[in-house]
Amino acid sequence: MKKQILLIVSIITSITAFSQVIIDVPYENGQVTVTVNISYPKTITTADSILVESCYQSYSDANNTKTFGKEKVVKGFMKSITLDNSFERRENLRSYRCTIYLKDKKTIISNEVQIDYNGYKYNETPLPKVTNIQSVVFEKDGSKYITLTWNAVPNAFGYVIAERDWNGAEQYFKFQLGYGGPMSESITNSFTFLTEASQVVREYGIIAVNSPNENISEVPFAEIPSIKVSIP
Repeated sequence: MKKQILLIVSIITSITAFSQVIIDVPYENGQVTVTVNISYPKTITTADSILVESCYQSYSDANNTKTFGKEKVVKGFMKSITLDNSFERRENLRSYRCTIYLKDKKTIISNEVQIDYNGYKYNETPLPKVTNIQSVVFEKDGSKYITLTWNAVPNAFGYVIAERDWNGAEQYFKFQLGYGGPMSESITNSFTFLTEASQVVREYGIIAVNSPNENISEVPFAEIPSIKVSIP
């Protein structure tokens, strides 16, 4: 009987600690970022850091045991955390939870929230053209680089770079960590890339796009805001 009482007390204590921090993850189809809102009891006013964990499951795995991994760590006491999600993951179930690391080294784990993630439904509103394109050519460690900057386009999913040489050949590359890679959320108004060109003038155009799979290969280069770059 004594063991049963201790077990009940332990369960109640665990539930109380678990429910001290409540998270909410509002989400609408088409969003490519997720915001975790955190509600604290009045007894918690400071924190060392917050760990946001996530679990990604396909619909066929919905009944399997969840495996959480680190999504983001922020320092201090935060009530809202925005997560930049991988553009390659779509149509899945996402579960989130937070671990709050308090000043006294204690930890509190929040509730879990699951959302039906459909980031493939992108904004279809026509985007304005990119403006104020600037360029800088520089050398570093024996290699030559070009940095392009521009005014960020509101609500753009990402950007595509177009390159044209004097021979008229046109090439289109997604604006990424490198040419041809997956879309990068971190690129909003600046991109630096390695070039092997020398003693030529090349023209670079920038297009704001609504999705990573947008077909821009038929856009005439003359219609793309661009800048001519002299590469010494």
